[in-house]
Amino acid sequence: MSRGVVSEMRPEDQERWKELWRGYLHFYNATLPDETYRQTWARLMNKSGTLRGLCVRDRESGTIWGIIHFLLHETAWTDRMVCYLQDLFVAPESRGQGHGRRLIEAVAEEARRLDCARLYWLTQENNSTARQLYDRLASYGGFIRYDYKLR
Repeated sequence: MSRGVVSEMRPEDQERWKELWRGYLHFYNATLPDETYRQTWARLMNKSGTLRGLCVRDRESGTIWGIIHFLLHETAWTDRMVCYLQDLFVAPESRGQGHGRRLIEAVAEEARRLDCARLYWLTQENNSTARQLYDRLASYGGFIRYDYKLR
């Protein structure tokens, strides 16, 4: 049995969360200013907006192995909210133990609890490792994302 358990993040998890989120951003060749980390952490802890987060941690030591961010939003296609899984990252030394699946399933459970119409996410086409998991859990709808620069 895995020692990993999904839980909400706690204030004392901030440094480990930042380390894991930096790992996620590094994978996508992105960097963010320190202020964004501070603001995002405050929003995750506040839990009053649409941004939510969970982690998977060692049941005994409490060490965080992975994080997931997700948001709830309205859509014109239904009167129910939809859930967008934004960021998922498991520490390299903790991969292959089912933590990513556990985090996605926890978000799916929360989306069901909130009566969301659907749960969806994006990934890069060449993210083959993650796509092996995603292809087992969800269906690829064939959509391609475009980003329009606003600034």
